[in-house]
Amino acid sequence: MDKDTRACPGCSAPTTAAGQTPPPGAILSCTLCGFTGVWEPEIDGWRKPTPAEHAELIQDEDFLRIQEMVLGVRMFRAQETEDLIKLVSETIAPAFPKLPGIFAHGREKLIARIAEATVKALLERGYHRHPTKAERELFNIMEDLG
Repeated sequence: MDKDTRACPGCSAPTTAAGQTPPPGAILSCTLCGFTGVWEPEIDGWRKPTPAEHAELIQDEDFLRIQEMVLGVRMFRAQETEDLIKLVSETIAPAFPKLPGIFAHGREKLIARIAEATVKALLERGYHRHPTKAERELFNIMEDLG
């Protein structure tokens, strides 16, 4: 299988709709990993900005506003992951009997590992929810990016 050059180089997340190619010089700000890239038609892929491009980008108010929103989306996703791990842990905990002494610590570690693996699998398969209005305000996320 060929590598998708349109995917984010940092985390392999899709960046465009299937079959679409970004215009030359398009800027990528990945909400999953934070990678910033420039679309380069000659390589049919994303590349890191040159120092001159980076200097220009950090002077651009729209780019900085987008970066702030990307950070907000990433903070929301981190909180969502934490909330899911807590929910899964609380849900599966009753399935594991409480054990005395040193075994109690092993029980908690086992529940945490199962919860983290379950949440990771859910997120990798595309589970997500949209932030509420209060979360959009808290994390400074524009409504249309929710």
